[in-house]
Amino acid sequence: MTSAAPPRPDLTAKKSPRRQPGWLSKKNFLGIFDVADCQHTLKLRNKWNASDQFTIEIGADCTTSTCKPWAGVKLLLDKDEPDGWAMEVNTDWALLQSPAVDLCPFTDSFSLPVNARIGTNFYDDNSPHIEIGIKNKAVIITMLVCSLILQKPAALHVKRKEIGGFDFSVPVSKMMASSVEVDASVRRKGWRLLVSFSNMSPVLRLH
Repeated sequence: MTSAAPPRPDLTAKKSPRRQPGWLSKKNFLGIFDVADCQHTLKLRNKWNASDQFTIEIGADCTTSTCKPWAGVKLLLDKDEPDGWAMEVNTDWALLQSPAVDLCPFTDSFSLPVNARIGTNFYDDNSPHIEIGIKNKAVIITMLVCSLILQKPAALHVKRKEIGGFDFSVPVSKMMASSVEVDASVRRKGWRLLVSFSNMSPVLRLH
């Protein structure tokens, strides 16, 4: 009488992938961020001042498969006011920038400078570009909190906004500035915030 040999394990069978905790998934990273649909582009820029009022910038937007040229110019209408009237035209948009106006000019204890950038977005089928800049962080945070509590509007959107960054020297007698350009939306989901990123692109700029 012979006994049957024990079955050998199938070494070719695929192991089931290890599941990550829910708070590490791309849809729910740390319970706050959604980066599942986030795109990335390396944006290279070289900027120089042709005069006190005229700035030229050239570069490229690079992905793993393509590298598209990028160019832009900016004209200050008053060389003594860098945050004053200006015209900006580049591969992404054409804009007119207004100077900041203090909406509370009658008191020294509180100021609310506001400016506007109005034009056309070439990257989005020539859609209108309307950007209101509020140069008071306390007011911005208060408006953000109120809008999220009331859910009016349902979500706050930011497109092609450069944030953060730092400068460092490079061996070409220039400085390089680094930042991150984001497309993002913030909305309330229950009693927590959800920040969804559709674009997060590093920007390297020689200047």
